[in-house]
Amino acid sequence: MGTYGETTRGETLPATSFKAAQPADDKRTNTCDLCVAPSVAVVVIGEEPSALSLEFCGHHLALHTAKLTDRGHKVLFHK
Repeated sequence: MGTYGETTRGETLPATSFKAAQPADDKRTNTCDLCVAPSVAVVVIGEEPSALSLEFCGHHLALHTAKLTDRGHKVLFHK
């Protein structure tokens, strides 16, 4: 194995563009981050711009809602 310059022979790499993981108009339902059940809510942990969002099914949301809301995290239910 060579270095980066050796493997590309000093050529410039083509520009790349990345697509969003899930387009805004995509109507698929998300799944719970703890299991494979459909998500009923998103819990937002932290503040923008580094906020973390976790998807929860009804079962796991019921188990963890008290802890999450006591710590001030936002629970946003899907429509």
